[in-house]
Amino acid sequence: MTSPVKIPAQPNPGYKHSTLSLHLLPSRYKPSLLPAAAAPPPPPRGAGERAKMKTILASETMEIPEEVTVKVSAKMISVTGPRGTLTRNFKHLNLDFQLQEGGRKLKVDAWFGTRRTMAAIRTAISHVQNLITGVTKGFRYKMRFVYAHFPINASINSGNKGIEIRNFLGEKKVRKVDMLDGVTILRSEKVKDEIVLDGNDIELVSRSAALINQKCHVKKKDIRKFLDGIYVSDKGAIKEE
Repeated sequence: MTSPVKIPAQPNPGYKHSTLSLHLLPSRYKPSLLPAAAAPPPPPRGAGERAKMKTILASETMEIPEEVTVKVSAKMISVTGPRGTLTRNFKHLNLDFQLQEGGRKLKVDAWFGTRRTMAAIRTAISHVQNLITGVTKGFRYKMRFVYAHFPINASINSGNKGIEIRNFLGEKKVRKVDMLDGVTILRSEKVKDEIVLDGNDIELVSRSAALINQKCHVKKKDIRKFLDGIYVSDKGAIKEE
């Protein structure tokens, strides 16, 4: 009878006390095993210099119509035309204004300006063009009454300088809005529930329209359902009809 052969016990090859405990730990407990954070790349050469670069001179020129006279005095521009005179102050802009060719051209310069300063050149010219349009053609804003159930009643004061709005959403409150200087308000003769605002200064006309719109805001109701109000339907220069 043969005796059983004893096989020596061998350690588990997958068990490694020193490494197994580290692998089981979350990454936040073993910072030494994490890869080192990569250093940020150096900034490109000359990047700071490009950001601070300024243009020596940027300029733009606009034509002035024959029936319009433009005067420039210490960044105060006055435009005179068939419909009157408008003035605008540009002292808050770092720009130079000068008339050329006997007042038939207006040149706007920006010395050592940044991108924002150069963008203001086109803005200033757009404002002057609005002044020219105002003294030659004028601006007109059209507003429509919008209501679902309660019709909006409006009465224009004598002199066409104000409006009184009644029955908005059935309310008994009378909403009064006075027009700004130089703005007149009329009821349209061809379109129902439409009023027309006329004036030379585009800012005063648009602000007057905004005052009327803000007087008729729906409060304490879902504005997606209650769409009543007075809204701008058309705007632009006055067209001869």
